Amino acid sequence: MALHTTSLWVMMIAIIPIALAGPTSHAAFECNQTAALSAADAYVSAQTTGQLDPLQQLLSSNWTYQENNKATDAKTGVLSKALKIDHRRTNLDTTACATYTELIITNAASPYVIGTQIRHGTNMTIASVDSIVSTTNSWIFNANVTLQHLPNTRRRYVVDEAMGSVSIFCLWEHMMMAADSHEFRLEGGKLRYVHTMTVCGGQPCAL
Repeated sequence: MALHTTSLWVMMIAIIPIALAGPTSHAAFECNQTAALSAADAYVSAQTTGQLDPLQQLLSSNWTYQENNKATDAKTGVLSKALKIDHRRTNLDTTACATYTELIITNAASPYVIGTQIRHGTNMTIASVDSIVSTTNSWIFNANVTLQHLPNTRRRYVVDEAMGSVSIFCLWEHMMMAADSHEFRLEGGKLRYVHTMTVCGGQPCAL
């Protein structure tokens, strides 16, 4: 389990430098940050209630919805399930005018870790809702472990684009309020180095 836990943590954080180094699509219009974040909030409300109503007025006439890379009817997919969300985080990409929202649901009967990208059109209506939905039997899936390993406050970043590295300091609330550092470096477009430090106030660290 320790190996799987570490691997999951590394995979979650490694997406930051990979995204910085990878190709980015550019929106041909000015992205309204407030509207994009409001749409992400509406998506979370829709997932909480299992109803499309919070999103309805924001959707373009030809919007698309997919789960796990397959076109899906939103009325029968995971979005139609009312889920109690234990964790939510949204990132905003103003270049592509898109948001990424991570949801963690730890309900033992129906656990999920969901990642959703919402992309906007020229008038800021939603052009697509694209979700990766992991649950029981997904690779190294454990919603509770994922929630425990989120350093979710006081994040500070230093990004060296020339070197292909990113340093992240944070307060790891679920690890005894530990001071935590992760540094990642890419070489040749691949993750090459991961350096971590975690300090639990002079005590042995434990979840």
